[in-house]
Amino acid sequence: MKKPRTGTATTTEAGVRRIIRRSAATDALSSEEERALRMRYGIGLDPEASLAGKCEDDAEAAEILLEIEARLVRQAGFRAGDAEKTDQAGPSPVESHLKRKIVRALRKKS
Repeated sequence: MKKPRTGTATTTEAGVRRIIRRSAATDALSSEEERALRMRYGIGLDPEASLAGKCEDDAEAAEILLEIEARLVRQAGFRAGDAEKTDQAGPSPVESHLKRKIVRALRKKS
């Protein structure tokens, strides 16, 4: 008779990522199972993946997600462009009562 094997197994984040990647290609996990694994091990979605790819079976939902994603990308690009313009010009100083009070107190000390 063989003696039953006993021991412990350690599941690593890399192992779970590999399982999720394989299951995405073979549809081995349902979307709920995949989501539970991602939440349990703190694994995010691929940042390059489109949202519409998650709704392959529902064309209407995929279209809505694609529109939302396009709008968010446009807004993010617009905001990034605005940030570059403000960085070049430098921040404009804001005069405030509290700032003047601090400056006066520091001048009195010296």
